[in-house]
Amino acid sequence: MRRFLPRKLDWYSLREMIGPFCTWMIALLILILGNFLFLLLKAAKAKHLPALQIALFMGFRLPFSIVLAIPMSYLFACCLAISRMASEGEVTAMQVAGVSPWRVLAPYIVAGLATSAAAFGVNELVVPWANHLSQNSLKQAFVAQSQLLPEANVFIEGPRGFMFYSERVDVKADLMYDTVVFWPGTTGYPEVWVADQARFDDNRVYMTDVRMFTFGTDGQIQRCGFAASQMMDLKEIVDAFYTSQRSPEEESFRQLLQNIRDARATGQPTKRQEFELHSKVAIPCATLVFVTLGAPLALRFGRRGGFAGTVIALTMIFIYYCFMSWGKVLGLAGRVDPFWGAWAQNVAFFVLGLLILWRVR
Repeated sequence: MRRFLPRKLDWYSLREMIGPFCTWMIALLILILGNFLFLLLKAAKAKHLPALQIALFMGFRLPFSIVLAIPMSYLFACCLAISRMASEGEVTAMQVAGVSPWRVLAPYIVAGLATSAAAFGVNELVVPWANHLSQNSLKQAFVAQSQLLPEANVFIEGPRGFMFYSERVDVKADLMYDTVVFWPGTTGYPEVWVADQARFDDNRVYMTDVRMFTFGTDGQIQRCGFAASQMMDLKEIVDAFYTSQRSPEEESFRQLLQNIRDARATGQPTKRQEFELHSKVAIPCATLVFVTLGAPLALRFGRRGGFAGTVIALTMIFIYYCFMSWGKVLGLAGRVDPFWGAWAQNVAFFVLGLLILWRVR
């Protein structure tokens, strides 16, 4: 009978967390998605965004919101469950039955490890794809409502190395002078279009008397051509450029690691990418870190009432995210190593939790 007692206590302990965990997940998801909506509307300013675009953006932001909400929800659920059991004497009854405090906390820590692994899996397999789609829906909405106005001596970039440039622009007459266009080439060098004059109308550029140059693999002019007129849609080109771009939060751990290696090979700075790489692991691991520290604290102070669990969880989350924000600022600025910028709060909380666990009697 005693052999099956720990297993029954494990399931009983974990069942106590289900209700609080779901409640806090819903509450935190509402807060996080509400914050994303506020930032979206703030960025849109006076622009009118279709309801469908807003819904797509919020829907594709849900996986990332879930990854952010899981550690906090698990901490709340764990602290509330342990505090209730301690305040109502159930923990004392377990200890009388021969169950040690470490054994009481074991199911919460093991489940926290499994939850961290699941969160990392979602963050690696689903979040990059969903974030990319959410950003694309937003960029497409902004580009569709924007009017591209070429400026003198300013390059407009597109996908795969496309660039558009005009030396002089007459805004009133919608004319551009000494216009150069660089198209992606197949030899490692761009195909170049040159026109003395071009007309700009509704995001389209109409070039006249266009001289076209193609370069060989040796960088020498291979072929010259001439066209009386050429037209290009800058909005489509810029939209394709935005769609092809990916920020670190739109890339998986493997993609980001490969980008860092490529950047290092060419001597480019990688501090931001390294910080994002470590954050992709540090954030999901917060669940295990939270339970390692929160569970023994809830066991120690839970006898004072169930409200103690809420106080412990709120205090830990506040301190953790203050340190995380501080580490992000310093890590992105290069003031501290990217590893410590992303992991300092996890290391501090985990070590402190292990010390408290060691002293649990």
